[in-house]
Amino acid sequence: MKSDFKKIIFTLFIALVLGAGFSGVVSAQEENAATITGQVVDSAGAGVPNASVVVVNTATGETRTVQTNDDGNYNVFPLSPGSYTITVEQPGFKRSVTNVNLTARDRRPVHV
Repeated sequence: MKSDFKKIIFTLFIALVLGAGFSGVVSAQEENAATITGQVVDSAGAGVPNASVVVVNTATGETRTVQTNDDGNYNVFPLSPGSYTITVEQPGFKRSVTNVNLTARDRRPVHV
């Protein structure tokens, strides 16, 4: 019985140590993460809701896809520093492609 208790305590200790270690990695990644934010508008300046915003890291191919909100705003976070291609599409509108370079902790507005 005493042996089982020691095993449980040891297992909990290892889980705690590993969990703390991984949380530091996640925290460090978010600490250096960049953000792309913006608004998609039509020719009259009104926000375009539900437009598809696709952000692709050109070095890794990692893809993130978000939809604009009712006001045409969008936010993509967290992103690793690097070069990205942003493609915005919505039926009835011209497709837009923009290239940006992000640095650590960059908060880049990309309005379309």
